[in-house]
Amino acid sequence: MTFTKTKQIYYENGHQYPKLLKAKPKVMPKPSKKTRSWVYLSNKMTQKGYTWTGVGIWGYPDEGTLDWYNVAKLAGNKVLSYAEYQNVYWYVDSHWYQTAKLAKKLKDHKYPNYDFIIGGDDL
Repeated sequence: MTFTKTKQIYYENGHQYPKLLKAKPKVMPKPSKKTRSWVYLSNKMTQKGYTWTGVGIWGYPDEGTLDWYNVAKLAGNKVLSYAEYQNVYWYVDSHWYQTAKLAKKLKDHKYPNYDFIIGGDDL
């Protein structure tokens, strides 16, 4: 997963899946063929000192449809973390590292002071 100023790019099996990153409009238009590859930046929240940014699917302004991302320095490395909505909790289920070598090395690493569950009351 990579973020630029204008795109969110997901990588899988050697393929790129880019989405245009937009600002959240005041009135959300209905989804269309044109907007199906758009995502928008929503609100931010801080949980145990880490700032999470919500990224939503265009046309779905509900908080329950947001994916949450955080970049933190963990174990001396910049790590992009991901949390998604599951029932009444947000849970982190993915980390992205800057290199494949680092990802292999830290794939099972646990971060003891990093909050993996963000409760719905924290929003």
